[in-house]
Amino acid sequence: MASNTRPVYGRPSTAYSPAGIVTADDLLRAACVGTQPYKLINWRGLKICVKHSISAREYMEAVQNVLDICRTPEDGIAIELLDCAIKAVVIGTFASVSIPNDFGNIFHIVYDSDLYDVVYEAANKKLIEAIIQSVKLCIDAG
Repeated sequence: MASNTRPVYGRPSTAYSPAGIVTADDLLRAACVGTQPYKLINWRGLKICVKHSISAREYMEAVQNVLDICRTPEDGIAIELLDCAIKAVVIGTFASVSIPNDFGNIFHIVYDSDLYDVVYEAANKKLIEAIIQSVKLCIDAG
């Protein structure tokens, strides 16, 4: 296939489909079929709403929040905080809970309970993994 028949991002090409173009609205509707926007979970007597998905803005904020939590006064990254920070931000981003500001309490919630596991199971795992990957790429990029 000639290179001039490749679609440009945002401008569809009929070269690939004799059936015509699927509209962006149809594509979004089809992508969300069968997906619940949220799940209501009863966790240790608390009713928690877990979003299946988040917006691109929430995604970028989640990545930045993890980096901010791990940032040292010298502008480095405290790698030893990374796992806990990611899990805390995932909980705070996808679940209807307020995460405490004190890192000791965050550590307790993340590692002494199964809340992260419950949120992970209810949320979009691909998005969570993408957040983790983006954080690692940002750290590697310096």
